[in-house]
Amino acid sequence: MSYSFDLPDPLPFKFQEIDKKLYRAILRDVEARQAFGRFTTGKNAINPSWLLLSLGIATDSGARPTLWHKCERWKEKWEGLRGVAQSLKRLAAKTEKHLAKSDLGPAPLATVGYDRWNQHYGSSVTAHATLTTLPNLLSECAKLIESYCDLNKEWLSETPRDPDSQKARTVALLCWIEHQTDHCYFERVAALVNVGRKLRGLPQESGDSLRKLWKRHPELRIPF
Repeated sequence: MSYSFDLPDPLPFKFQEIDKKLYRAILRDVEARQAFGRFTTGKNAINPSWLLLSLGIATDSGARPTLWHKCERWKEKWEGLRGVAQSLKRLAAKTEKHLAKSDLGPAPLATVGYDRWNQHYGSSVTAHATLTTLPNLLSECAKLIESYCDLNKEWLSETPRDPDSQKARTVALLCWIEHQTDHCYFERVAALVNVGRKLRGLPQESGDSLRKLWKRHPELRIPF
């Protein structure tokens, strides 16, 4: 029996074929399918696309890089955005400096007839207002970009950094499940992560083993 893949991409990410393979494997496993359904329906329901993406990362299925701080394209993106913010700040200051040099309208010209000056070249209230608000607009855009960059930096500081730590990824998944539902639901999580582990030939988990992992490693828990 084949199962279609009908989950929408969880913005800003895109599902890869390994994600779809994991999802189909979950649907074929009765216990995992029931656990997935319980997590994604009712009170405190989790978005199914985000749940699948999180399961892929937790089981290291290859669906998404787990080392965000070492992903070169990821680093280049945020470093580039910080550079854009700095450029916008400099552009705002330069624009403000040039605007302060003259109050004779948008384009002071040589002497022309009075009527022609008023009709074509005189001061424009709209042009003046637009130009004078540009520096502030550029500065606000720079602040907005910087705020997102700072948020990314803060998030990275709370993300597990051990590339080979299956424990860290599993505990991170439990933290996220608890944040979303107010409970860890060890048995349900075990049923789901075991599907990904089976695909990769890794040892299986149980509700009890996850409960012990949770208690033994509070240092791996991510604050939400």
